[in-house]
Amino acid sequence: MSNQLADTLTALLTRRKREALKAGRVEPVEIVFNKGGNCMSKNRIRNVFERVLQIAKMRDMKVHVTPQAVQT
Repeated sequence: MSNQLADTLTALLTRRKREALKAGRVEPVEIVFNKGGNCMSKNRIRNVFERVLQIAKMRDMKVHVTPQAVQT
């Protein structure tokens, strides 16, 4: 990541936090855009990842389950 991009993203995050505080929220609303510039739902990324796991015939392992699975 370039320094210019990092500075721009930091400024954006700061602005979003200020907007959230003015609106009475603790955290800013997370927004993810697709290639067309439209907003995507938060579940979109999770749903795509679940489909990838199904195609790869892998099960979804939660992070807290992984250490026990490695020990056995």
